[in-house]
Amino acid sequence: RGLQLGSGSKPATAFSLETTATGITVSSIVINGSIASSGTAKVSVYVNDAKVGETVTLTTTATDYTFTLGSAVKDAKVKIAYENTQKAMYLKSVTLK
Repeated sequence: RGLQLGSGSKPATAFSLETTATGITVSSIVINGSIASSGTAKVSVYVNDAKVGETVTLTTTATDYTFTLGSAVKDAKVKIAYENTQKAMYLKSVTLK
C-alpha cells in the first residue's frame, strides 16, 4: 500500500509533500494512493503554486491519479496536498513525467 499517513484512531487531517523538479521538464504528475476502508480523503496537486486539474477523491484500491499540466514546466515546484477526515491514507508512488 505504500507510506501510511495517519491511522483509524489518529487520522492525519492534512499532509503535503513538496519538491522542486530541478533540471527536468514536467508535463504531468501521476500519484498512486488510496484510503482505508470507510475513509474519506482528497488529493490536489499544485505546480509553481497553481492548481493542476481537479481535486480527486481517493478510493480504497491503490489507483493512479494523473494530473496533466496545461503546458510543460521546467524546474517546477511541485506540491501534493492531502485532506483527510477519517482513517489512514496511503501514498504508494509519485511519478513526474
